[in-house]
Amino acid sequence: MCRLFAYQGEPIFLSDHIFEPEHSLIEQSHHATKGKMSINADGYGLSWQSDRQDSVVFKDILPAWGCSNLENIAYNIKSPTFIAHVRATTSAPVSRLNCHPFKHAGWVFAHNGQINEYHKIQRQVENALPDPLFAAKHGQTDSEVIFLGLLDHGFDADPVAATQKYIEFIELIGANKNIQKPLVLTAAMYKQDKLVLIRYASKGRAAPSLFQKQCDKGVCFASEPSEKDNKWHSVANNSITLVVKGESIQNFALNS
Repeated sequence: MCRLFAYQGEPIFLSDHIFEPEHSLIEQSHHATKGKMSINADGYGLSWQSDRQDSVVFKDILPAWGCSNLENIAYNIKSPTFIAHVRATTSAPVSRLNCHPFKHAGWVFAHNGQINEYHKIQRQVENALPDPLFAAKHGQTDSEVIFLGLLDHGFDADPVAATQKYIEFIELIGANKNIQKPLVLTAAMYKQDKLVLIRYASKGRAAPSLFQKQCDKGVCFASEPSEKDNKWHSVANNSITLVVKGESIQNFALNS
């Protein structure tokens, strides 16, 4: 499954965390240790907050470890907030449209997880989106549909309530189709000064890994610790973490 990294704090070069650490995201792209797959070579993506207070998205289908464009960008761009992602697909084909992060309505989203047996409920889940959000879907992944579904359930106004409602929506549809343990969802989202991390799994499943660390100039979240310094700690299962730059970091439980 995929690997992700998220940062918020003082502006830093993206390379400080994507390339430089001993177990950086680039290292994880071909030598992950905490996922089902050690190789994440089905594309990559970056999103960072620009000086114009907008989010920029750059992604491609190449393996992250072999792309000079990614390296040039990461070593020459500073940002106070960014998300990086390397992809290992479980179903949807390798294409730029299916690479993370996804962006809509100012929010950026990167995901590690899946809706189990998605083909059984795909039409029902996608048809539940209102027309404007359905039209905003460009790829073929359940990840992008989850993102748009969270927005539809009111994520902009209340991320905690929206996430809980969407979880309940997927769990109910899955149960009606006799899908066992339908959802695993570890995701990073940001909009301007808000950074949100979700870690959830249906009962009986393990949530994809997510770790947190207070970095020198901000707060970091990652699928796998990028350094062996004993400062990383696991984010609680079935929880959502809200980070508001310069204000607070709050963690809330999610019900399964």
